[in-house]
Amino acid sequence: METQASRLRIIALFEELSDAELAAIARSCTTRVYKRHAEISEVNDRTGDVFFILEGAVRANTVSADGREVIYTDLGVGDIVGEFSAIDHQPRSSGMVATSDCLLARMTADKFDALSADRPYRQGLARDRVCDVLTADAGFDLCHDCVAAMKDVAGV
Repeated sequence: METQASRLRIIALFEELSDAELAAIARSCTTRVYKRHAEISEVNDRTGDVFFILEGAVRANTVSADGREVIYTDLGVGDIVGEFSAIDHQPRSSGMVATSDCLLARMTADKFDALSADRPYRQGLARDRVCDVLTADAGFDLCHDCVAAMKDVAGV
């Protein structure tokens, strides 16, 4: 039987973690199934929570002043969504909607930030490593300018 911890291994940020570290990450997440077309988060939402896509697909979008959908990106299994708000502590610049039935793991912004902070029981993930994972997606899931801005905010 596949555990939540083993499912999180598909997230690039967690690939190099030990099983014990991954289990700790899994305990800090909640999981939820979203049906196709379900709203996951709204534009200007202030939670800052980060979502890890374990199954299915998610669209980051907004609605223009004239009522048309503006699609920022479509994301799939193994992708992270919502990390901008967790890093810069600003309201979400886009909404998120399930484009298929999906299973997401959700982590609060504080817990996501703690991944890069040292703890008495483990060393934090290097901010460089976090930024490397985000940069690898630049031009695919994330625009180059957004990644550069996030790295600037993170001081990397």
